[in-house]
Amino acid sequence: MMFQVNDLVVFGSHGICEVKEIGNLRMYEADEERTYYTLKPLYEEHQSAVYTPVDNRKTAIRAAATREEAMDLIDQIPSIEAIWVLDERERECIF
Repeated sequence: MMFQVNDLVVFGSHGICEVKEIGNLRMYEADEERTYYTLKPLYEEHQSAVYTPVDNRKTAIRAAATREEAMDLIDQIPSIEAIWVLDERERECIF
């Protein structure tokens, strides 16, 4: 999935980020042939920007849930059946 400028995404340990730019980087360690997202973490004031290749396979990047999607999920919590495995060893393998 290709994100667009101004999209909100969840990126690795940085949490919610806004896509500020998409394009090539002119930096020492950047591959000039690759396309990068320039991300601005919304809750890390000390972090000015994060750069990640659009085709990054190492760190997960996904669309952030909208407020409506999050509220819908919260509303569903009471009806979600808890899954529990009695055998502790088996439970460790599953979770």
